[in-house]
Amino acid sequence: MLRRGADQVCLATIAVRRTLQRLTGQGLIFTDPKSQKSRRQIVIPPALSGILREHRKAQRELKLLYGPAYREHDLVLPRPDGSPEDPSNLSNRFKALAARVGLKGLRFHDLRHLHATILLAQGIHPKVVQERLGHQSITLTLVTYSHLIPTLQREAADALEKLFGRQMGGNSPKQRKKGGKITPP
Repeated sequence: MLRRGADQVCLATIAVRRTLQRLTGQGLIFTDPKSQKSRRQIVIPPALSGILREHRKAQRELKLLYGPAYREHDLVLPRPDGSPEDPSNLSNRFKALAARVGLKGLRFHDLRHLHATILLAQGIHPKVVQERLGHQSITLTLVTYSHLIPTLQREAADALEKLFGRQMGGNSPKQRKKGGKITPP
């Protein structure tokens, strides 16, 4: 669901307020997210906001067609009648679509990991990634995505070289070495 921040013009967010689970003997039920941090607002890019706005318009048209039979749950991906879609159906349809485009074995849940990986690789602070994923602590985020750290370490070293290398004469220690000693610039 899209929400606008009260004090921010045109800031689109997705509100994560509940989860849908299939429980034995109970069917599909809405439950609270795992933790307080799992309840969150995720700011989305304007392009996605536009896509979701168009999707919402199509949902409103279906709601008019169904009339009183439409079951309003304020879901982004409901069944045509507005009722909750079984999460396993969504996962199975996504897997089939991924296989058709050559990404066999890609699961819907893998998009969550892809999202985090892309953000970290783009230099987004791990705290922001933690908040977007709804992880209880930044430790979980860092442990889960630590395989990205070597490239981030190289980028940090390069940034320091760019900043301080010039102030040290613009040469590396190897270039300043004279007679076995490193000389200051």
